[in-house]
Amino acid sequence: MKYLSLFLFAAFLTACGDTSEATVDDTVETPETTMEPSDPAGTLQATVEAVQANGGDITALPGEAAVANIDTWTEQLEGVNGAEKVTSNLESLRETLSESPINGQLAGMQLISLAEDTRQVAGSTPGISALVAALQAGGEKLTASAFAGESLLDQTLQAGKSAAADITTLPANAAIGNVDGWIAELRGMDGTDEIVGDLEALKQELSAPTIDGAKTSDLLFSLAESTRSLADGSPGLATLAYLLESGAWRLQGISESK
Repeated sequence: MKYLSLFLFAAFLTACGDTSEATVDDTVETPETTMEPSDPAGTLQATVEAVQANGGDITALPGEAAVANIDTWTEQLEGVNGAEKVTSNLESLRETLSESPINGQLAGMQLISLAEDTRQVAGSTPGISALVAALQAGGEKLTASAFAGESLLDQTLQAGKSAAADITTLPANAAIGNVDGWIAELRGMDGTDEIVGDLEALKQELSAPTIDGAKTSDLLFSLAESTRSLADGSPGLATLAYLLESGAWRLQGISESK
């Protein structure tokens, strides 16, 4: 996992440009810094300074350079042991930042997920705690007014956010209750037979004494694809699809490591 955390965190904070759904023209000038992959410690320091120059708000960093920075750091992380879920999240963030308009709540959820992944892989690396806090704060800012309603979708997204965007950590009984809610809401609606079938199969897996990670992962992938196809511009459904897909990748990684 050599230099993973240092490469990674520099990528995160340079990659997170303006993620609001509206276009923001005014950005704070940041000091010009050269970030060399051969000097990860210097990269980390330069990144922290750039964020601090923007008032500590990573969502205020210029957005156009974000995608290019993500590409650069994804390439740097290729082949680095332990970087898979990090690069996957970076790729998801890249897609989000390339959209117009940008789905702010999706970007926020991705930042929250990146903060948690960062916390897990970084340990006590000097300077990392400040970056983790900045990622988390950025994610919280972008989702502050989201998921506040009483709808099942809002409740589901709020539960995912509370679990640091990792639905695989939700208690089984809470997950089953949520699945039951979706089955009841979707049953009988046009075009939802496949989703309901997957949800019923997922409930069966979650209710088993031992959960089959590979099978559950396949079901989450299928649900993510179906949810995304139904999103039709809905920021909430797009965010739910991300949570489902992210959970599927996590379970797949766990299953393959056994």
